[in-house]
Amino acid sequence: FDVIAAGIFGDASHFSIEKRPRRFAFPLETDAGCGGLRPQAIIQDDMEWFGHAFIPLFVAFDAVGLLPLFWALTQRLNAGQRRRAVTEAVQTAFFVTIGFLLISRFVFTLMGLELADVMVAGGIILVVLCLRDLLLPEELPQGSSHASPGVVPLGVPLLAGPAALATVLLVRDRYGWPVTLGALIDNMA
Repeated sequence: FDVIAAGIFGDASHFSIEKRPRRFAFPLETDAGCGGLRPQAIIQDDMEWFGHAFIPLFVAFDAVGLLPLFWALTQRLNAGQRRRAVTEAVQTAFFVTIGFLLISRFVFTLMGLELADVMVAGGIILVVLCLRDLLLPEELPQGSSHASPGVVPLGVPLLAGPAALATVLLVRDRYGWPVTLGALIDNMA
């Protein structure tokens, strides 16, 4: 990737996919305006990393794109049931994502998988499910009562689907646990 980016853009140092080293010290720099030395703000790097972690997760969760589906799935519910469905969906997606973060490395190592394998398998599963729904639609009975759609399908797989889970793993590997958890919590808020 670095070679391709260097050929296209010249300097590819800012395109590197390697994990950037964290600075744990407060280097001093001179500030002529203040007449002395002041610590360089490390918070700026953390906020930059947070932004770089937040945006891909925001796109992967696609909460704005799920609004039409949410409306279609909850149109038969009253306002209180809709609020409960949203709460269930967000809580389910959050706990599934955290659980996936905690056990994914162990399971991948145990099964000999890499992240790319999981991304391809998730895409294939989504294609198969979509084709099944398109070619073999099911009629829903009109008078029956259904459970809230908050857990399935809104929580999993729509909010915490393959794209969101793969993105969370990529963000964790690139920026570490604290930044990933902060971006995840802010996306779920």
